[in-house]
Amino acid sequence: MAPGVAVTTLPSAQCKSPMIDGKPVRFLDGAGAGGLTRLGGAFGAGATAPAVADSGGDLVALSLAPVGDSQTALQVASVAPVTGGGGLKVVAALGAAATGAPLFDRQGRLVAFVAPIEAATRRAGVVLAAPHATTPAASLGPGGPAPEGPLSAPEIAKLMRSAVVGVFCAS
Repeated sequence: MAPGVAVTTLPSAQCKSPMIDGKPVRFLDGAGAGGLTRLGGAFGAGATAPAVADSGGDLVALSLAPVGDSQTALQVASVAPVTGGGGLKVVAALGAAATGAPLFDRQGRLVAFVAPIEAATRRAGVVLAAPHATTPAASLGPGGPAPEGPLSAPEIAKLMRSAVVGVFCAS
């Protein structure tokens, strides 16, 4: 969200020793507003706060998947929003590593985060598309300036890559 500040849907009770970029960080609040928890530490020197929106049409999820022991790769997925009595859900093929992934609208504004995913639905080793709950980003405030839109998924990934960090739990 800013240099040295990250937001996650990971509850502090599930991660006793959080790390970002291989460095220890600390939880700044326990439960957080709207199911979001803030982390603080020495990371993200070049990060800028994304603009925040209440809702959006077609969404793009940016998540980091582990590759090897200490590396991650950015995964970009277009997701279909589904609204209903339970709030915004997204339908996509997302694995557990997408927990906390930010969801951006096509104007590049942060709309929500993927709520914790316990286990992905798989068939023959392939993650299948399924509905996933989200946590709204509106409680974060307006954020930074919105980029010029509409944007493609690769353009959103390029613009917001520095705003996406992996939160890992050291044992």
